Amino acid sequence: MASSQKKYSTLVSNTLLFAISNFSSKLLSFFIRPYLSYALDSPDVMGVSSLLQQATNLLIPVVSLGVAYAVIRFGLDKATNKSSVFVNGAATIGLGFVVLLLAMPLVRLIPNAAEDLGFLTEGVHRLREECGFPGMKVLQFAFDSREDSDYLPHNYPRHCVVYTGTHDNDTIMGWMHTASPEDVRFAWEYLRLTEAEGPNWGMMCGALQSPGDTVILTMQDLLGLGSEARMNIPSTLGCNWKWRAAPDSITPELADRLHHVTGLYRRLPR
Repeated sequence: MASSQKKYSTLVSNTLLFAISNFSSKLLSFFIRPYLSYALDSPDVMGVSSLLQQATNLLIPVVSLGVAYAVIRFGLDKATNKSSVFVNGAATIGLGFVVLLLAMPLVRLIPNAAEDLGFLTEGVHRLREECGFPGMKVLQFAFDSREDSDYLPHNYPRHCVVYTGTHDNDTIMGWMHTASPEDVRFAWEYLRLTEAEGPNWGMMCGALQSPGDTVILTMQDLLGLGSEARMNIPSTLGCNWKWRAAPDSITPELADRLHHVTGLYRRLPR
């Protein structure tokens, strides 16, 4: 009886230990997030939804009391099962390692891309190439009028994924109004944009006619929307990932136009 009480006492103490640890880290995050938001941008970007999310994360270890971790410790505290726990754990890890080694050759068969944006060393490029991953080319990064750029379409390798912009970029129409006038002027001249075609369609066609074997276009750019439809602004909270396409915005005319330019640059399935 005393032995049983001791084991359950250990379970309770482990539960409280993990709960306090979990709670403390999330409490620290809860208080730091508004400060970081204020330091990185304006204080009002810490929106209500983000605060609710942080509050929920804060309550999870309190409500769950870290039971999963405590149960693991409870199993390890049972002297008769310690060796069994460690042997089974080591066997599981070893089996997983073997499966991973066997699956590695199949990775090249799975469509993927490496996010090789920002400052990159030769070692990073070499690692990506050795792994066989295509890199990313973002067209909005191409038009720094002060220098030549690897993001200009004529510099693209065939093995890459081309974006007009990612979820962290403004839309094309938004970029036209927020980028420097010199960069915008360079983009108009390089891509031979016209008002008749529309700068959003001209830039998307610039991506489609590049050598890159994969091109990803955003719905906001297909619809010709501005900064109000931007998906995400890095280092801000509360206002992101809210844009949705209205059901009636995707028309047969839009589908026909997209099909036409996709076929024009020989990107339709064969």
